[in-house]
Amino acid sequence: MNSLTPAEFEELHHALLVAFDDTDLPMLVRFHYPPEVTKIVDWKQPLDAVVTQLLSKLQERGDLEPLIRGMVQARPHKQEVVRFCEAHFQEAFQPRAAGELVTRVTGGLSALIGALTDPGVRLTLGRFQADIRTARDRIRILAAYKVLHDSLHNLEQRLGSIADAPGKFRQDLVAARQLRRVAIDLHREARRASEAANGTPTRDLELSWVQELEQTVADMQAALAANDEAQMTRAVGTFRGLIREATRINGQLCLIAADMKLSVLIEALTAIEKQLPGNGATDGPASRLRAGLAGLKGLQAEFVRRVAEHQEWQWLDRQLGAAESSPESDPAKQVPRWPEVKQRLGRLCDLFPSEEWYVELRGERDRWEQVAAGGDARASTVEADTFRALATNRFFDVDGELNTLCERLNEVAILLDTLLEVLANAHP
Repeated sequence: MNSLTPAEFEELHHALLVAFDDTDLPMLVRFHYPPEVTKIVDWKQPLDAVVTQLLSKLQERGDLEPLIRGMVQARPHKQEVVRFCEAHFQEAFQPRAAGELVTRVTGGLSALIGALTDPGVRLTLGRFQADIRTARDRIRILAAYKVLHDSLHNLEQRLGSIADAPGKFRQDLVAARQLRRVAIDLHREARRASEAANGTPTRDLELSWVQELEQTVADMQAALAANDEAQMTRAVGTFRGLIREATRINGQLCLIAADMKLSVLIEALTAIEKQLPGNGATDGPASRLRAGLAGLKGLQAEFVRRVAEHQEWQWLDRQLGAAESSPESDPAKQVPRWPEVKQRLGRLCDLFPSEEWYVELRGERDRWEQVAAGGDARASTVEADTFRALATNRFFDVDGELNTLCERLNEVAILLDTLLEVLANAHP
């Protein structure tokens, strides 16, 4: 749904006004649109004027769907919200799968590639050639950081099985065999990481730790051959240190994901859509490109949501991590800035009230406070540990969801490669 009648505009305007306040609404927009959209609204106006301006601008962009989907996701039981969606956009109640969105995008790009025999289409698309290349390159960089992220994750997983290896492998043949297999696996990871590092803007920095990983794997193999416990201990310690790179890599991945340049690709496809042959046909190239455009906007909204949520969890994780060494059991004393942590977590949960993690986290937060108020320090410590574990799990889940989206976007990059190649080789 990308346009509204005057009556629909008023109805949606009213639903937003009763469902969100002047703090919730900007957060809703930030979680469903790229940064340039949040800048087109004067948030200092009265809320009524903010909603009017927001809806007008999104309607001009033909991009109302993420707002409506986000609205019903955040307020699934608000009568005005439910009534609007039931009457005008029932699709908002159905979640969008990343695979379906990618299929729409690839279908639209395939239709566009087939239409490049038309000189007018080539001329229009040629104006956006640099932008398309930029979007393609951002996807490739994102994919490279994902490989680096996965390599460190795989190292961390294997480290658990070899942490006690230095004291065992000389007498335990099974342990020695396991270490040889781990060394082979890590050597493969190092090769993959080395190739990926060459595709990042931080190439030299990435290659420095990848080369250290390669050398440490060689040291591990040498320790096995020489039955050298001290050398094996040093190798395991180096592996532990390398895992710390994961936080920085994750930050780079999120930085690229937050600026995927999908907006310029959307602009290019929008400009070309009306020029495609068979524009009125329901199954023609223009129709498939329109479906691809809708899929691309959906993918952009999914990326924005995961990046925004990831940023929130990074902040929350820092505050909760700072509390782990505290001897206090009361959240107000244990967690730095607990009132702000509580408020930000509450607003984050309020965007996704139907999701299971919301129910668990919000409930555990309240239980921790209640138990602490009762004065039972031991029980409060148990609730604190449970709360932190639930928060950490959600942070990991968001990280995984973002990585899955990155992986699926590779399918789009392949077709953008083909599109650019055909465009470059097409006769004028």
